[in-house]
Amino acid sequence: MVEDGPDEAARYRVQAVAKALSLLDAFAAPPHAFTLTELSRRSGLSPNQTFRLLQTLVAARFVAHEPETRRYRLGLHLFRLASAARNSDPLLLAAGPVLDWARDASGETVNLVVKDGEDGAVAVATRGSAQALSARAARGAWQPLHAGASPKLLLALRDDDAIARYLAAHRPLPRYTPFTITDENALWAELRRTRERGHAVSEQENQLGACAVAAPIYDRRGTLVGAVSITAPTARFTPADRERDLAVAVEAARRLGAHLESYPAP
Repeated sequence: MVEDGPDEAARYRVQAVAKALSLLDAFAAPPHAFTLTELSRRSGLSPNQTFRLLQTLVAARFVAHEPETRRYRLGLHLFRLASAARNSDPLLLAAGPVLDWARDASGETVNLVVKDGEDGAVAVATRGSAQALSARAARGAWQPLHAGASPKLLLALRDDDAIARYLAAHRPLPRYTPFTITDENALWAELRRTRERGHAVSEQENQLGACAVAAPIYDRRGTLVGAVSITAPTARFTPADRERDLAVAVEAARRLGAHLESYPAP
């Protein structure tokens, strides 16, 4: 059976559903609760479209309405779906003991990161360091692809055309710290180095005081499915620390990949 291409697949998309999903996506940004006017602006939908979609989502318990503040927020029904996703996804099912091992072996914060569409990456599982001084772990946190070890690795392992499309869509590249690489020529050079060595290193690129290494996860068919990162404060990111953390990340990624016969890319 020949799979439909992007243009052919677009014929079967339901626009009303696509608009409702784009509206749900608007809640991902802080403060995660918005008025009708704010949601209309964030989603790019008209106030009338936004109102009608919100009423449908409220009725289905995907969105909740707070009459006192006139704000909408995500509904608790989504917890049920999130639980179902965790309990059915083979990568997440395999992640628990592997991430526990990686945290104990490194003593640092561990993140399992996957690509989120064409523009970013998201940490789908984390293990926080037990040390008093440690990098914070934020499951569900979205990151751009040009800053940070795991996102940068996921970008570097795309083909050059895909990288060029990302850069064109995000020009100028946002700066998150003084160490974020925003010059396109410098980023291209960094991505090529990352691709050649097969892992990524980030030193305070998206969070001051936090450094990281990341290794790619491949399923048994050789498809890139995500990355494991080890994140540490700058005080514990000496060359020796970095080599240890990288070895742990590589082994954790290998163990996760060994559990996956095949895995659909997000």
